[in-house]
Amino acid sequence: MEEQVTDISKVLHGITEEMRLLRETVNQQYAEIIKLNRNINALNLQIRKKDMELTNHGNAWPSMKTLIRTSNNSSTPQTRSV
Repeated sequence: MEEQVTDISKVLHGITEEMRLLRETVNQQYAEIIKLNRNINALNLQIRKKDMELTNHGNAWPSMKTLIRTSNNSSTPQTRSV
């Protein structure tokens, strides 16, 4: 059977201690979330930079292909203007 509460101050002290521990846990979790968000933001920045690099390299390929095709070393004969 349940024990009858005889000392209300003892019970309140226990509840207060539990609340303090819960607040401490929440604060630690909040600090960890902030740290993780900073890491995520830094990684997202790195991804955006790499995407830009790839995009810039991708835009350079068509001009390189054009240069290769129009060079004198091309295996495709060039057409002459009339």
